[in-house]
Amino acid sequence: MIRAALYTLAGVAFFAALGLAGTSDFHDEIRAAVHHCEMVEAGHWPNYDGTDCAQVYATAAEYLTD
Repeated sequence: MIRAALYTLAGVAFFAALGLAGTSDFHDEIRAAVHHCEMVEAGHWPNYDGTDCAQVYATAAEYLTD
């Protein structure tokens, strides 16, 4: 009985860690896109991939709180 509870707890902890890592990756990707748009707007980089910076800023405002 205790062994089953420990396996369950380990499984829950594992999936919680995966969720935190996935959220962190998502936020890092948004920050990179914002940096790209800032550099494009400053004239330092070309918009080589056709990024829609208005959409990037809207997504950043929705998901990034820092």
